[in-house]
Amino acid sequence: MTQTITLRRAAKIRNRLQGRLHELERQVESSIAQVNIHDPDVLTQLHAAVEKHRAAVALYDVVSNTAENIRLKIGQANHKAGITDILTRQAAVQGRLAVYRRISTLSVMPSDEQIQARIDAARVAQPNSYSASDTAAYSAATPEVVESARQLIHSLQSTADALQDSLESLNAQTTIELEDVELAILQSEGLI
Repeated sequence: MTQTITLRRAAKIRNRLQGRLHELERQVESSIAQVNIHDPDVLTQLHAAVEKHRAAVALYDVVSNTAENIRLKIGQANHKAGITDILTRQAAVQGRLAVYRRISTLSVMPSDEQIQARIDAARVAQPNSYSASDTAAYSAATPEVVESARQLIHSLQSTADALQDSLESLNAQTTIELEDVELAILQSEGLI
């Protein structure tokens, strides 16, 4: 008996599964068993620790394979539904938004008259100087470029919102099938 779940639910299960895997990783990566050397059953305790560690490694293997299968199913469903394309477009839009947000906050270049007046005043203050301090720095961003960036931000934000709406809709509509074995493992681990 398989169970059909939405990608939204599958993503939640995947995240819980990933958390469980991290717990199991800590268990299997620690192989130290502490025993009291005065206890007459030292070997029995050590052998019990060995079995517990073997069981933890076996459980890790099963849960890890289940996580891999679910991630693969999610990936295939994402591709088939066009979600991968939306995610790619989202990344591009977010990258452009970040750049245009920075451009929108740039200082703009003063007018030619303002620049010339400042340079003339500096020349009068230091008439025969030719040192590194004789340079002047001005923004190369024009008011038109900054305003265009601000307008693009609104357009790109609308695109980003539409892409997010499409993504949420597809995640709610697109489904994957969980096999009996996967369901049993998820249930035994308390993940569903």
